[in-house]
Amino acid sequence: MNNNFEIEGMNYEIFLKRGLSFDRRTRRPHKSEFINFIKTENGEKIIYSESLEKQFIKIKERIKYSIELLLRNYIFEDDKKKELLNLIDDLKHSKKSSEIILIIEKGLILTNKFK
Repeated sequence: MNNNFEIEGMNYEIFLKRGLSFDRRTRRPHKSEFINFIKTENGEKIIYSESLEKQFIKIKERIKYSIELLLRNYIFEDDKKKELLNLIDDLKHSKKSSEIILIIEKGLILTNKFK
């Protein structure tokens, strides 16, 4: 397994856990979701994997929901709140995993104090 995939998968899992921890009804995030998505995007065949489009939609929905939960449950300074809202907008316009990775990295920085 590519080490970068592993790191990006861990970042995905860590970021989602920060928000999804407020809703116990949601399925816990796991790095394999994102790793499988990247591998599928790169043309690798993954057994028991959904189509690339379905994976992409699910990942975007989970990230968006996590950001919404963070905004609902934590008090952010106005500038950080605007940046998190901008991440949701960036997420809507993202077309590939590299754009999602940048969104996750920005989100991790913005929510660093809520480790």
